[in-house]
Amino acid sequence: MQPWVVANPQGILVDNQQSAWHAGRVFDMLSLGAGRILVASATGGVWLIDGAFNGFPLSDDWEFPDTQCLAFGPDGGGHIFAGCQGGLYETDPRAADPLHAWHPVTLPAHVNTVYRIVATSEPPRVVIATDRSVWWATGNAGTAYAWKEATGLDAEAPFFGLARCDSGVIAAVRNSAAGLVGAGIGLGGAKTVSGIYVGQWDATDLVMKPSVINGFNKSQLDSMRYISVATCRDHLDRAFAVCADSNGAVFAILRSTNGGQVWDQCSTKLEGNHSGKWNVQSISGTVEQGGWHKTISAHPTNPDVVGFGWAHAMVSKNRGDSWRLLGGDWVDPDTFSYATSHMHPDVHTVYFEPEFTNRRLYILSDGGVIQTSNWDGDSTDFKSAMNRNLANLQFYATDVSRGFWGTLGACDFAPLIGGGLQDNGNVWCGLVSGFHEWQKAEGGDGGWVAFIKHSGGQLLANTMGEGVERFGWKANAFTDDGTVPLLTVYGNVDADGLKGPVAEAVPRPRYRNGAGELMHAVCAPAMVSAADIMRPIPLELDGKDAQSRIIFGLFGGDSTPFLYWHDIGRLPPYTAAISALGTDDGGVVYAGTGDGRIFALSVGSGPPLELNVEAPLDSPKGRISRIVAYMRTACAIMHSGAGAYVLRLDSLTWRILRGPLKLPFEPIHGLDINRMGATVTLAAATESSVYVSPDFGDNWLQYTVGLPRSPHCSDLRFGAVEGRQFLFLSTFGRSVWMADIDERVPRDH
Repeated sequence: MQPWVVANPQGILVDNQQSAWHAGRVFDMLSLGAGRILVASATGGVWLIDGAFNGFPLSDDWEFPDTQCLAFGPDGGGHIFAGCQGGLYETDPRAADPLHAWHPVTLPAHVNTVYRIVATSEPPRVVIATDRSVWWATGNAGTAYAWKEATGLDAEAPFFGLARCDSGVIAAVRNSAAGLVGAGIGLGGAKTVSGIYVGQWDATDLVMKPSVINGFNKSQLDSMRYISVATCRDHLDRAFAVCADSNGAVFAILRSTNGGQVWDQCSTKLEGNHSGKWNVQSISGTVEQGGWHKTISAHPTNPDVVGFGWAHAMVSKNRGDSWRLLGGDWVDPDTFSYATSHMHPDVHTVYFEPEFTNRRLYILSDGGVIQTSNWDGDSTDFKSAMNRNLANLQFYATDVSRGFWGTLGACDFAPLIGGGLQDNGNVWCGLVSGFHEWQKAEGGDGGWVAFIKHSGGQLLANTMGEGVERFGWKANAFTDDGTVPLLTVYGNVDADGLKGPVAEAVPRPRYRNGAGELMHAVCAPAMVSAADIMRPIPLELDGKDAQSRIIFGLFGGDSTPFLYWHDIGRLPPYTAAISALGTDDGGVVYAGTGDGRIFALSVGSGPPLELNVEAPLDSPKGRISRIVAYMRTACAIMHSGAGAYVLRLDSLTWRILRGPLKLPFEPIHGLDINRMGATVTLAAATESSVYVSPDFGDNWLQYTVGLPRSPHCSDLRFGAVEGRQFLFLSTFGRSVWMADIDERVPRDH
C-alpha cells in the first residue's frame, strides 16, 4: 500500500469564463506583502497563498488545526500567532523560513479556544481572548509564556472580541457569563459578565473595566452574543463593534471615539435603490448564514471606514452612518444579486490591505477568499484566484456530526469522484491526465453524491431539502437532466421527487422489478408528501409532508435514460427515522435507524425483518450511520455514547467486532467494504485516522502515512483508477485524499 496523497489540490472552478474559484470556509487572514497572504481555514489549518495563487498548507503536523484567528507577534513580520480551537501556535522568526517553523504554545489551564490575539512590541506583550477569560503574557518569540488572567473579570467568562486601543485593549464577550457564574452568585461573590470591557495596563496587571454602551438596558446587554471589536491602527481611539442576538442575527453595530470606554449605536441603513424593508439586520439573516463566527474590521489608516460580513460583506465609509453591500447590485427594490460568480455568501470578515492600495480589500467567507482592488468601486471588480489551490473543502459524512448528512462517491464508469460539501454544494472531479479542478453540480449545502452506470453514466446528487437531481455523463462532463420523479403506489407522478433522503447507490445492481427495470439506488427520506404515501389524506396533513419510514428504489429501463423512484418496502411506523441504507446487488436492502435497530428487506418478497443488534456492555445502542455489504458479508457503524462500534452480520445478528487488533472507541465517520478483491477488505475512518482490515474487521491496522495529523476524516470509498485499486478519503477541511492499495507493483516503480 502506498502513502496517502491529495486527490485534487485545487478549489472549485465555478465559472470558467470568469475564472471564478471557490474554496472552503475561512475565518481570518494576514497580508505578508508582495501579494502573499496567510489564510486561517476554519477546519483546514493555516495556508500560504503566494503571489501566483499557489496554495501551501503550513499546519499538517498540528494536533489542533481548526484556526480561529491570525495575528502578528511582538517580533515583526516573521513572528505570527494562530489561535485555534484546542491550541495556540506561533512561528519562530529566527528560522530560515518562519512560515514552516511553527510550534505549539502552552495555554492557561482549562482554556480550549483562542478567538482573538493582539500583541505589542514595546514592551513585548501578547493578549488572547479565549473561551475562559482574557489572558496576557510578556516576552518575545519562543518564550515560555507565563500567562496571567486580566483582572476585573470572572474566570469563567468567554471572550470573543479583542483589539488594541490607546490605553491597552478592548475585549468583548462571546456570550453573557451569567449562567456560568450562577454558583458564584449563590456564594455572594461573582456578577454577570457581559458586554464590552476596556483593559488598561498598570505596573503588574491588565485591569479590565466595563464600557458604557448607550441605548441598551441590562437585559439587552446580557443578550449580546459573539461581540467582535476592531480599532483603527493609526487612530486607536476610534473603535467599532458588531454583535449577534440569540438567533445569530445582527443585533447591534457600535462605535466609540474614546478608545472603547463609551459606545453609541451606528445606523443600520443600507445604501442603494431598495425597498424600505431592507436594512443591515433584515438583509443579513441569522446563524444559518455561516454560523456564529463573524468579525468586524476597521481600516488601518482611515478611521471612518469599517466593514464586516454576515450573509453579505458590507463597508461603511462614514463611520457607520450607512452601509454598502459589496460585490452586487439591487436589480429591483427587493432583490440584491451578486454581479459576478466570484462572490460567495455567508461572510465571516473583511480585511483591509492599504499597503498595496488604500482601497484593496479581501472578503473571507464559506467560499474561501475574494479580493477587490477598490472596495468603493464597481461591483464587478472582484476576483477569486486565491482559491484556485486552496484545498480546504469541507466534505460531509453520514454521521451528521458536522451539520448535515453527506457522502463521498467513487465512480466505476469513469475515473471520477464526487461529494457533498458544507455550503459549496455537490462537486465532482476527474482523476487522470493530471489534476482536474473540482466542478460544481449544484449549490447550497451538499448531501448525497453517487454514480451509476445507467444510460452511459449518471451522477445522482441532492442538496439539503431538495429533490435528487440526475446529471448525464456526456463529452467528459455532466449535464443536469432534472429532478428524479416519484412514481407513487397510486400511479401518479410527483415531479418534485424525494427531498433530502438518506440514500445509497446499489454497488452491483442485479435486482429487476416486474417490468424488467434495474434498481440502481435506494433511498429513505424522513418526510414525504402525504398525498404520495397515504389515502385518504388526514385533514391535518392535507398539502403537507408526513413522516416516512419508507424505502424507495431507483428504477430505469435498459433502453431509456428515464429514472424514477418507487416504494419497495416500509418499516413499522413506530421505528425511529431511517439513518442508513446498505445493499450489495439490490436483492436485500439493510435499513438502520436512529435508535440502533437494523432491518433486512428482501425486495419484492414481503415486509422487512428486524435483525438482532448486539448491545454494548457499558453504553446504549445508538444511531446506525453506515451499512455496507458484499456477497455474504455485511458491516455497519453503530454510534454509542462518546464513540462507535463496527458491527458485522452473523446469521440473523449484528455483532460488535472485538478482535485482538480492534478499533479505538471513538466516533467513526466512514466505512466501506472492498468488492474488487484485495488484501484490504474493509476500511474505517475515525476523526484523525484511517484503519484497514485484511479479514473483514477481525483485525485492524492504522493506515495514515501521508495524511495530516488531524485530517477530520469524513467518508471512505474503494474505487479504481486506470485498473488500479484505490481507497478514497474525504475530509472536513482538507478536501479528498487517495491511496493506492493495489497489490501489484505501481507503474512508476
